[in-house]
Amino acid sequence: MRRRVAAPAAMAAMTALLAVGGCTGDEADPAAAAGPPVLPTYRPVDLVSRLDAAMSEAGSVRYEVELSDGRTASGEADLTVATGRRLRTSALEPPAEYVATGRTTCVSRSVVTALIESASRGLRTPESDLPWNCVHDRGSVYAVLLRNALQIYDPVVVVSGLDPLQELTHVGAEEVDGVWLQHLRVATSWQLEFRRADLWVDEAGLPVRLEWALDDEVSAVADFEGWGEPVDLTVPPPSQRTEHEPVRVPVRVGSMRP
Repeated sequence: MRRRVAAPAAMAAMTALLAVGGCTGDEADPAAAAGPPVLPTYRPVDLVSRLDAAMSEAGSVRYEVELSDGRTASGEADLTVATGRRLRTSALEPPAEYVATGRTTCVSRSVVTALIESASRGLRTPESDLPWNCVHDRGSVYAVLLRNALQIYDPVVVVSGLDPLQELTHVGAEEVDGVWLQHLRVATSWQLEFRRADLWVDEAGLPVRLEWALDDEVSAVADFEGWGEPVDLTVPPPSQRTEHEPVRVPVRVGSMRP
């Protein structure tokens, strides 16, 4: 996922070398000689609203995320549908997967197993060999699990949580894989803590790359792609899912053996 970035100073030096005397006999690329296009600039008061507007107009996106502790994630977002997400993460074994659209949230069997185990037998769910559990309720425990996962792995959520009123710096135009992008450095109050994020946006004001810190020890890098392209949020068919939430099991005093 790491991409080669040409900094503005380096690009200026290369352009100057191409312009000296034409000693190689090759003509400089007119587009390269012209420099970067007009890229968007922002004020602290309008950054988040303009980013949200651009993302909403595009309507959909795919992304991949790498965390410095080795975890990875990939996802798809339909920004025209409430809770329209598909998220896959390597945090569990086998990997966890979530699908949500409208009122329905589905989680893979690995998520259910981890939930039951973390509750120390305080939760129980019907036995099933099917790979998915789905619930048609935005307030369900599965919907809460998805929202928690998105706070960690979804760069769209992080972009919407930027706090430019604390810090907004235009680092400048940079060329990434042949495309000129605006590099911004922005504060984020994500998870109620002061963090700094680096964001690269294209001519249309759409995020292309995001680097941010989850905490003092873990950082993340996300690459966006396919803005406006179709995404797959298909809910698993009935033959592959159960529709039961875990239920809380009352534990009586003396009922648990040491």
